[in-house]
Amino acid sequence: MIGCMKITFNLRLVIIAIILSVFSTAVMAYISMATPIGPWIGPTLALLAAILFKLFGLQKNLIKEQSLAVSAGSIGGILATAFGFTYPTLYFLSPDTWNDLMSHPLHFCSLTGGLALSARAFGFFIADLFAHRLIIDQKLVFPIGELIYKVISSLQNSMRKTYELLTGFVSTTIFCMLQDGFLGFKGFIPRALTLIGSQTWGALTLPAIRFDLWPIWWAIGYVSGYLIAIPLFIGFLSRIFIAEPINYFFFNTLSNLDFILAFGTGIVLSGAISGMIKTPQV
Repeated sequence: MIGCMKITFNLRLVIIAIILSVFSTAVMAYISMATPIGPWIGPTLALLAAILFKLFGLQKNLIKEQSLAVSAGSIGGILATAFGFTYPTLYFLSPDTWNDLMSHPLHFCSLTGGLALSARAFGFFIADLFAHRLIIDQKLVFPIGELIYKVISSLQNSMRKTYELLTGFVSTTIFCMLQDGFLGFKGFIPRALTLIGSQTWGALTLPAIRFDLWPIWWAIGYVSGYLIAIPLFIGFLSRIFIAEPINYFFFNTLSNLDFILAFGTGIVLSGAISGMIKTPQV
């Protein structure tokens, strides 16, 4: 009897993980192609997992099992973001290659599945290789992981928190419908509310202050905490007082967007090369 209960529980957990993975993949694939950002869907999956656990009749105080299901679903969101950023780029860089892939759907699905499995295997290998050094020895924290754990814990310890998160989720959905519309209904809330337009003084350009972006900034600060919010703020100031003046004085033949992309790519490339040099020593 115990063995049968264990198998049934594992089967339910796998089903929940599959549901979360399909949900996160669909949502993140759309967001990554429709917007220039790829937010983490883990906290939303934590709320959905609490609802699914109740519908499947599983115990409430299963933090480990819910964390496992949310982590499995989050991987789908990560892969969806990666493909959402990559495939549109391939479409614009090589339309012939893209059309050839679209004309052979079985080959396209096999290629996507193979890339996904390879990426997961490589990710798990790196995680297993450095987990003890980074998590145990250096005690590095992952803000999103901590947030997901806190969401799951709060949902189990307080029914009020569950209702608050559910209310926030439903309210956001209604707001998006009022802004973007739904089926035959046309939204009436404007997308952009600019309080102050951009100001330019020679090499310095202060960006416009848009009221509609404030909730995004608050959400990023709340989700990531000071570990990520402060570097983002420093990067924001660096663009105004460092990157754009360099563009103005030394590379004025390039547009601001082209220069920022080249500047950011150079930072990433230098960091990657530096990491490759230090890896053999580690």
